[in-house]
Amino acid sequence: MKPAIRLGDKEPRFEFWKMVFKDILWKQGLNILLLLLSPILVPLAVMFRKTDKWPSHIHKKEYGSWKFYTTRIPFLKVYVGDVGFGGDGTYPNTIPSWIKVFGMTSIPANIYWALIRNPVGGYDREFKIGCKLTEDSQIYYYGDARVGDDGDGAGRQFIITKTPEDTYRGFYKITLLPDNPKKCKRIRAGYKVKTYYTESYTQPVDATLFSYSTKDYKEPK
Repeated sequence: MKPAIRLGDKEPRFEFWKMVFKDILWKQGLNILLLLLSPILVPLAVMFRKTDKWPSHIHKKEYGSWKFYTTRIPFLKVYVGDVGFGGDGTYPNTIPSWIKVFGMTSIPANIYWALIRNPVGGYDREFKIGCKLTEDSQIYYYGDARVGDDGDGAGRQFIITKTPEDTYRGFYKITLLPDNPKKCKRIRAGYKVKTYYTESYTQPVDATLFSYSTKDYKEPK
């Protein structure tokens, strides 16, 4: 796959609306319905949870002793997926202290993760809507080459990924908090493709409806 190509400072308005209608509302329309039903179905999925094996695309060293779960109810796997919740690795730091009182592998912690922190977490895998990068794919972008809270830097980015199967779009913005440069505001929508992904990245890239959160910010090296 060729290196990503920069097209300009800011994406055309019609490309942004294509992302909204095609990559979010059309491809993830069922996701919206599942989100509306999640307050009823997530507790049911969690009550019938079981410990799962480590998913092949997850690095155990990154998650510490994080425990992975799935549900015994097949049609509810869309809520739990195979990436799980609970444990004491890096990601539990995003769970409130009042939830941790019950224990990181407790039912309240599991419900919080699947209902609030990572809603409909198995949607992409269950419905196979991920962006599959191949050697024939080409990534184009507007704005900054690297954007992220994990060392890529603050900025604004709109990515268009063309593959033999389809075209995928994604938006990403990181803004540092003026009173605390170690924290940032993160806005993300559409597909989570990075400009430096190559054909060696074999896992389908997930999509998100829309997320807005305050995160720890890691300075670029």
